[in-house]
Amino acid sequence: MTSRLRTTFFFILFFLTASVVHAQNAGTTHVFPQIVDGVWSDGSAFTSRFLIASIGGFPAACNISLFGIGPERLTASASVLVQPASWETISTRGRDVIAAGYARLDCSQPVFASLTYSFQSANGTSLGIATVPGAPVASNALIPMVLNGRYQAVAGLRIAC
Repeated sequence: MTSRLRTTFFFILFFLTASVVHAQNAGTTHVFPQIVDGVWSDGSAFTSRFLIASIGGFPAACNISLFGIGPERLTASASVLVQPASWETISTRGRDVIAAGYARLDCSQPVFASLTYSFQSANGTSLGIATVPGAPVASNALIPMVLNGRYQAVAGLRIAC
């Protein structure tokens, strides 16, 4: 199989697989591959805010686990109870030295969850904002890589979440 044919096949497979994943999904576990919090040396700051929306008829007890940054960076407890047909937010403080990591949200009932990143200048002017849904939970991943100028896939990578 020629290199061009393999690359074409890989991209077709990748895009067909990617279309199966939904941008916003209800679930009891949500993984956020990137969380950032803190202040840069010029005084600009990043914060991250979790939005957790209950979709069922029962309260959802949720807990946020942070990896790479400590729970003391949150403005509230890492545990929250979301009432039916309601939502709650938990934000980082944006006061300590800049740090990044990832987060996992575990809930007793299915919820919709997203993470919003905010970037502000030293005087508090908003410089940017972006919202992402949680990544689907997976125990294996296929990660495309460029090696020697060619796309290759690393299959069967174990992810510990």
